[in-house]
Amino acid sequence: MASLSGVLLLVHISLMATTLFYYPSHAIGQDVVEQVCQQTEDYQFCFNIILRDPRTPAVNMEGLCLLSVAITIDHVREAVDKIPGLLEKATDPVDKQRMTTCQSNYGAAAGDFQRAWGSASSKAFHDVLGWVQKGSGQVINCENIYRQSPPIRESPLTVDNHNVIKLAGITLVVLAYSALPPPSPGRRSLLPPSKRSRSRECRQSITKPDLQPSPELRLLLQRSRFGWVCLISVAITIYRVQNTRDIIPSLIKQAADPVDIQRLTTCQSNYTAAVDAYTKAWSSASSRAYYDVLSWIQVGANEVMHCENIYRMSQPIRQSPITVENHDVVKLSEITLIILSMIESGSTGSEKENF
Repeated sequence: MASLSGVLLLVHISLMATTLFYYPSHAIGQDVVEQVCQQTEDYQFCFNIILRDPRTPAVNMEGLCLLSVAITIDHVREAVDKIPGLLEKATDPVDKQRMTTCQSNYGAAAGDFQRAWGSASSKAFHDVLGWVQKGSGQVINCENIYRQSPPIRESPLTVDNHNVIKLAGITLVVLAYSALPPPSPGRRSLLPPSKRSRSRECRQSITKPDLQPSPELRLLLQRSRFGWVCLISVAITIYRVQNTRDIIPSLIKQAADPVDIQRLTTCQSNYTAAVDAYTKAWSSASSRAYYDVLSWIQVGANEVMHCENIYRMSQPIRQSPITVENHDVVKLSEITLIILSMIESGSTGSEKENF
């Protein structure tokens, strides 16, 4: 693990080097920043962190990517600095063990986000995506360790954890808006007839017939290669699925009715399978094997829908304690299917060859 002084030095270098990507003549406007924030989990948080940062008006889209990662590094550093004091105050051995794990998580996250910054500075945006996913995964582990086994407690770092995860989400959206040329228009189907009908069948099993991209999503797609947006939408879905999977054990422990325990246990199995499916979808999207993405998205979404429907198929009929999460995952899957449909109808080059 890198020493704290080494991490701090890298942070200061990162923040200073961000100025190298200021291009006032090509600077993004406030309206674009607001549209970026509207795509994030928490608009007000994004607004306060990004739009009010004095450096934001001077950066272009690539600079905004660097800036968002640099701000994330700064928040990780604050958590790293806070942990030794929390360890000293902890008296319960379980709390000490958990905080020690968090210390390891944040040490790894600091390195991951530094690598994300290095990748962004060299415009290796695919690598940025991977490192941001890995770094935020470390922070998610720190958060979830307090909820996976008794005693269930709120982490002393929960605010820091959620802030870092939100910042990682901002970076993912900025990546989707990164300054890459849009695909050339093209309208013929990318699938042979046999796969084309399967494509429609897969989409119809999840999406509503009248589902259309929002104006914000259309703008996002216009500003990015469809393949990048596909990667990012799947990555965001993975975060949501992992978070839900990790809270289920605590819900099982809190459940008193044997029926509820059985249903949640089934959901736990569903979400474990869904994590695997969406992870394979992300790997397929990374290699632009878009037909495989389509298949894995269907598998993952069906697992989540089964978890939702199990509460309505037999007595007692109840609302699932994770119904909001279930619906969010299905909606995210719908977004990915819309993007895949646009890739099928309008992409060129290697994207066309690999669908």
